[in-house]
Amino acid sequence: MLNLYGSRIRSKQKKALNFFAEKLFSPQMIANLHIRVKFVSNSDDFGTVCVDDYNVIGEPRYFIMEIAKEDKLETQIQTMAHEMVHIRQFVRKEINEELSRWKSRRVNTDVVPYNELPWEIEANKLGNRMYEEFEEYCG
Repeated sequence: MLNLYGSRIRSKQKKALNFFAEKLFSPQMIANLHIRVKFVSNSDDFGTVCVDDYNVIGEPRYFIMEIAKEDKLETQIQTMAHEMVHIRQFVRKEINEELSRWKSRRVNTDVVPYNELPWEIEANKLGNRMYEEFEEYCG
């Protein structure tokens, strides 16, 4: 089970986050991931995720996920799916914390539009698919 922290995480959100983790990570990796979920007001984004800390060998394993408090539950869960893909990208070192590299190649975020950033394309595609699978799973 995923190590989740945050006082306002609803049971369906916990269920969703664990569902997404099982799709993205091995059981061993899940046991070593720590995610603090914060619900934030007046956010310009649906959600964000950032690295909070590293394990003893310098790999990112602690994350802060911020979710827009004002959004509907379904939108929050869809955003969580998207942000979990970003966590996988950090864990696999596909993106760096400065969001300037994708799979070892430099990406100029001043030139490339947000929706065309390779990590966003992947997070949108995979996140949407996982959200649909979760909704089917829940009935």
